[in-house]
Formats: sequence, structure tokens, C-alpha cells
Amino acid sequence: MKKKLLFAVLLLFTLLMTYSVAYAKENEWVLDEPQVLTQETKDYIENLNENVFVNYKNKPQLGIMVINQLPSGYTIDEYTFEKFNEYGVGTEKEDCGLLFVFAIEDREYGLEIGDGFVEGSLLCEELEKDFITSDMKSLLREEKYDTVVLEVVKHLETMMADEENGVYLEREQAKKEQEQLQRERTDKFFNTLFHIIMIICPPLLVGFIAYKLVKRYLKRKKIRRFLEQKDKLISFCKIDKEVLYSYLIDKTKSSEEKELDSELLQYLYQYYRQYVYGILSQRQLENSIEKYRAYFDEENSVENFHHFMIKDVDTIIYEVDQKIAHEKEVERKNEVAIEDFVNKNSSRVNQNLSTSTLKSRIKNYCKQDILITESELEEAFCRELHKLNFEYEYNAFIKENEDSIDTRYFDSSEFYHILQNSGEYADYKRHHDHSWMLPLLFMHMENRKSEIKRREKEAADRRARMARQSSHSSSFGSGFGGGHSSSHRGFSGKW
Repeated sequence: MKKKLLFAVLLLFTLLMTYSVAYAKENEWVLDEPQVLTQETKDYIENLNENVFVNYKNKPQLGIMVINQLPSGYTIDEYTFEKFNEYGVGTEKEDCGLLFVFAIEDREYGLEIGDGFVEGSLLCEELEKDFITSDMKSLLREEKYDTVVLEVVKHLETMMADEENGVYLEREQAKKEQEQLQRERTDKFFNTLFHIIMIICPPLLVGFIAYKLVKRYLKRKKIRRFLEQKDKLISFCKIDKEVLYSYLIDKTKSSEEKELDSELLQYLYQYYRQYVYGILSQRQLENSIEKYRAYFDEENSVENFHHFMIKDVDTIIYEVDQKIAHEKEVERKNEVAIEDFVNKNSSRVNQNLSTSTLKSRIKNYCKQDILITESELEEAFCRELHKLNFEYEYNAFIKENEDSIDTRYFDSSEFYHILQNSGEYADYKRHHDHSWMLPLLFMHMENRKSEIKRREKEAADRRARMARQSSHSSSFGSGFGGGHSSSHRGFSGKW
């Protein structure tokens, strides 16, 4: 009796172990991270690979990956391409692998194919077209992932069966015959066209040459007449008329009367502008040549040039020198005024502050060629002194509370910005009790701590997802035979 009982227990244990192993066995052709596929669909894909495709000439292999989310920084195309080569989808010799990926949370899908699908073939062209229909996308939005995956698998199954039965080969041959017929028709058309051209071309060529010669003569005549009209302007600018004539012949493109007038005016001004720039480059100038050029462009604009309202080079140089000298004198007087004002009001300045920094900041309020007024000095002085005082008190506060500051969650520039935008800062004065800063400091660090913790949690979640994916894929891909894709081929999309 005891032996029978022991035998029954051992038999039951063996059956349970066998069932557990069979149940634990994962499908090596399917990775289903979010567990959205039915066992029937997984079995269908497994049977397709192990009992159907294995008998085909090209030995295609199909892998299906359903993941929760793409890894950070990956596009769907990058991910499918990388995973295809990582698992080696397809056989090494035939290299006709197919990998379809669905990223649920990203709502994206993609197909990658092996190099065995010859680029340019009709089958390859079909595989590189997105065959996910609007109805299938609607099903995906309704979270009917299993239905869509099965449709994708059956669609690819049909394409592989057609390839095996020579359907694509027949279409390829028909396509080549059609292309050959089209080439013959094209050759016949161009032969006929060539004979027609040989008959009508000589007289047309003679007429065209005559037309161009007449247009060239009229254009040159027009340019001569234009230069005569602008003789006074050209003489004032001291430009050689013959050199200018050659320049305009080369530059102007249009031969139409109205357009030519406009072109000639534009090119004449450009020539004059470059001519003046050349003179300026040869002169011994007191200041940067860019200042003279800028003033020339301002005073001798295109509009002024066309109406002969221009200044000569000597006038340009003189006025720029005078203007710069005036600006320097104004700048010197403003510096003296700032120096005197700060010295007179030194009692208002905290002795710990740098007066040179204060003066430099006040100088930024000065306009280039206008003397600063007493009221402007007072306004600039108060504003910059207020800022310097606050910077000093801020640094003192940070030093006093350095033991309370957790450097992991403290950002100096961000905290300074928080204080600047607080109500207390608006009324802040020197020697003000800055204890009000302490609650804001703790709030700032607590907020940053929460943000950093949130980011750390997100990173941990991503790592956990990747770990789960890795565990799910322990047997996934073991049936692939070392296929390869040398560059991304296939398609991708969203739903």
C-alpha cells in the first residue's frame, strides 16, 4: 500500500514538474512584454516559423516584439534595426528575416527586414511600404493588439507564400518586359525627333544667332546712352567711364528696356560703393575702416545716389572723425560725472562693496553721444547699488548657512532667481534682516529634492522595464539563425 502511495506521489510530482517546465517555456519567436497576446496567436507564429517557413526556399523567419515603451533616446527605426541585428533574425545563408515591433505606450510600430530581400525587387518594395491600414490603427487605439498582430502575421505569411510560389518572380519578369517595351518606344520617339531636329535646326540656329547679335547691339547702345545721361554723376565720383562701361557689359543680364534701366542703376551704385571702399582702404584713417564704410552706406544710400544727393570721400572721412571725437569727449565727460557722483555719495555705499564695479555698471546707462543728467545718475546709482547690496547680502547669507545647505539639492543661480522674484526683494535695503531668506532656501531645496527623486524614480522604472524585457526575452530569439540588416529597411508608423 505504501509503495503504491509513494509511486502515485512520484507520478504526480513528475507530471507537475513537466507541466511547470512546459508552462514556463517561452515562445522563442515572440516577445510579449505587456502580455497582450493570446496563446493562440503565439502558437500560430511558432507554427508558421517551425512548420511552414522552414520548408520554403528562402527560409524566412518572423519575430514579433510587443514592448511597453521604447528605451530613452531611441526612435522606433533605431530600435527595430538594433534588435534585428542583436538577435540575428533570419538564417545566416538566406538572410530573409522579418522583425515587427509594437511599442504600446509610444503608440509606434516598425518593421525591419534582412539583406536577403534583394533591394529593388518587387517583394522588397512591398515590404518597405506601410501596410498597417486605418482600420488596423483603429483597433490599436481600442487596445485590440492581439487582433492586429495576427493580421500583420497573416499578411506577411501571404507575402512569403507568394514569393515561394513565384508570384513576385512573374511580376518582376512582366515588369521588365514592360520596361523594355517602354525603352523601345522611347528610342523610336527620340530617333524620329532627331531627324526632325536635323531638318529644322540649321535655319533656327541662324535666326537665333541673328536675334542675339541684334539684342547685344541694342544692349550696348542702351548702356552707352545711360552713361551719357549719368555723365555728371560719374564725373563727380571720378570713375573712368570706359572701365565702367566694360563692368556693366559683363554684369547686366537683362536686355529688356525697363529691366535694363533698373539693373544699370543698381550695378552703377555697386561699382561706386566698391570704388569708394577701395579709396578708404588706401587712406591713412584714424579709426576703424568699418566705421567709415557704415557711415558711407548710411549717408550715400542707393536712393540718395540715384538722386545725386551724395557726399564725397573727404566729407565722409571728416564727418566720421568729428563724430567719433565727439563721442569720445562725451564718454570722457560721462566717466568724470560718474566718478564725481559716486565719490560725493560714498557714504551711501556699503564699505564692503566695490565702487569700481558700481561705476562700471552705472556707465552702462550712458548713451553713446549724450551727456548723462543728474537725475539719470541718481536713478542708475540707486538701481545698481540696490543690486550690489543684495548680491553682498546674498553671499553673506549663503556663507552663514553653508552648514544647512544640502549641495545635492541646492542650485545657486536658481535660488538667487527665486529671491529676486520674491516680494521681500523689492523692498530690500542694506543691513536688512535677511532671515526671510531661510524659509525660501529650505523650500527651494525641498522642491529640487522632490524633482530629483522623481527623476531617479523614472530612471529606476526604466531600468526595471529593461530588466523585465530582458527576462522576458531569455528564450526569445534562440530560434533565429544569424540574419543581418546592413542598413535600416522596412517602415515605421504611429497610431
